Amino acid sequence: MNKNDSIMIKIMNELVNIYLHHGCDNVIINLRCTEKMGVVELQGAINSIEKSVLNELKISLNTPRRDDTEEYYWALLGSDYSSELNLLDAMVDEGYVSYENGILKIKVIRRF
Repeated sequence: MNKNDSIMIKIMNELVNIYLHHGCDNVIINLRCTEKMGVVELQGAINSIEKSVLNELKISLNTPRRDDTEEYYWALLGSDYSSELNLLDAMVDEGYVSYENGILKIKVIRRF
């Protein structure tokens, strides 16, 4: 397994934490990696989620990636020191969030 694969696994784990934190116990995950990018897509049923949380997710997952501090943030992803969103924005290039009919869908893209 190479470094990019490891990073994608940590990103995926952090996204799963978001679902679990909001009461979802059944998350469908699709992970695709090529030489140029990694894509993680998740979906799961969540009874209710505040619009402010959705907006925070959208903003965080579309904040410009911070290559200068990536090594530090990568080490923290998935650790006890990380929270739901504060590290993901440093690791992904773009993200999409939708919530319709009780289904939360998140897609993130990281270019290598």
